[in-house]
Amino acid sequence: MRRQSRYAGSLARFLSSAAVTAVLAAGLGGCQTMSDITGSLTSSSPKAQAVPDDPLRAAEVYGERYRANPKDAEAALAYGQALRATGQRAQARTELAMAITLYRAMDMAFWLPQTEAALAQVEKE
Repeated sequence: MRRQSRYAGSLARFLSSAAVTAVLAAGLGGCQTMSDITGSLTSSSPKAQAVPDDPLRAAEVYGERYRANPKDAEAALAYGQALRATGQRAQARTELAMAITLYRAMDMAFWLPQTEAALAQVEKE
């Protein structure tokens, strides 16, 4: 009986070691396959592009980005700000309100005050 207990303990240690090894291997393997994530954050990504100096060009760039993904709150905010800079206040108001809606839907409270302030500024003008 004692002999079976000793083998059971050895077996349990072996299985737990094997499980830990498998988890570590899976974790390290996941790091290798995900190495392209850091490479995807280059300057060629739409969010990392430089802000155009010309307000009309900025409205065009951000408008295209927003139309490509209407659920992109950052693009809606940038588009609304660009529209405001070009004097298109009614459309800027619409886009900024949409950005607020999107940020709230995603529970992204960090950007809400900035977006609400931009909307308030447009409504004052």
